[in-house]
Amino acid sequence: DKRSYEGEASMKLESYAYDYKEENTLEDFPIIIKEFEDENGKRKILDTTAIMRYIVDKIEEGENLNKIAVAGQKAVSIGLAKLAVESAKEKGIKTIGATGGVFYNEAITDYIKSYIENEGFEFVQHVNSCPGDGSVSLGQAIIAGCNL
Repeated sequence: DKRSYEGEASMKLESYAYDYKEENTLEDFPIIIKEFEDENGKRKILDTTAIMRYIVDKIEEGENLNKIAVAGQKAVSIGLAKLAVESAKEKGIKTIGATGGVFYNEAITDYIKSYIENEGFEFVQHVNSCPGDGSVSLGQAIIAGCNL
């Protein structure tokens, strides 16, 4: 119905996925990267609508909710990792960094890290600070300081 606190949906998704301990997972989830053009040129996005349709279909089929949560997390994670890898290849970059509150979620972090490293890139993330908004602000402050 309604969320009662900030981050409730993502925390519940993580909890459902964490509770799934079986080996067999759903691997037929759609990962669709769409291209579009705007005033900034050509860009790519992950089609999360296709992932949501997949999730709704699996719920309607009576699939285990914990299993669906794992598949949803994995689909979004791999989709975002693919976007990062494609962008890094286009720019000739060999290191891909990750930050933001979503990286508190160990499963999402592991999926993204594994995909990036399997594609031959170095994956980096915060070690001495949190992955959330505090570190995003820290990075912004460092960049601003370098530009003064």
